[in-house]
Amino acid sequence: MKSIRHLMCALAIFSLCGCTVLLWGVNQPTSQRMEYRKISSDNIAGVYRYKGLQASVVNNGVNYPVDIPPDGLAFSGKENIYVVTVGGEHLLETDALHSQYHLELKGNDNIIKLKLVSPATKRTVARFEGDFDVIARNKSGAVSPCEEKDMQSIGFHYSDNVCVSNIKINGVIIPEKSLKFSDGQQSKTASQYKIELWAYKQVTDIYAENILTNVVVTPIAAAADIIFFPISLKFFKATNGMGSYR
Repeated sequence: MKSIRHLMCALAIFSLCGCTVLLWGVNQPTSQRMEYRKISSDNIAGVYRYKGLQASVVNNGVNYPVDIPPDGLAFSGKENIYVVTVGGEHLLETDALHSQYHLELKGNDNIIKLKLVSPATKRTVARFEGDFDVIARNKSGAVSPCEEKDMQSIGFHYSDNVCVSNIKINGVIIPEKSLKFSDGQQSKTASQYKIELWAYKQVTDIYAENILTNVVVTPIAAAADIIFFPISLKFFKATNGMGSYR
């Protein structure tokens, strides 16, 4: 019974003298949230078909191997090489159809949006993933693309009366200066692509109105704390019969 009484007294004291804390706690001046933002962009100059590629991150004289296929595809940008570890062949097979059909990236105007899965560290390279749709439209007098078996074999199908194929790719980002690809290994893509790298970033929102309100009201709340604190002590004394406070 005594412990319950002490708890009630403590709550009473907090409610009487915690005006300032309550004000800034309820009327928060800032808040944090995650926002999906573009962090960089790059132009694709061409495609490398590589063989026997090995890469590693060097830190303090120690080599940390990068997990990439020994043979595969890599897209060359102005500053980075985008080594595609999953889905590269599907992307190139689709791109090669430009000579037969009108191809476009759905809603992106030849912009490939990649999500940064993990940034580069002292021991690892940055990793990305992409998920986008390619729309195929027939040229004048040509058969609808989705009627062709070769188109169906690489995933083209009708969706909302549009011939579309979904492409998923994964890969790693390696600085261009770290790989010694020769120009003879590079081939041009049928169309010009631009890469945008996106990632979730923590954003802090500042509420100026809340700050102004808190600054104006804080002196009043502080005065209330000063007034009610002695009252709360007397209330505690009367409830517990602890004698006079000096």
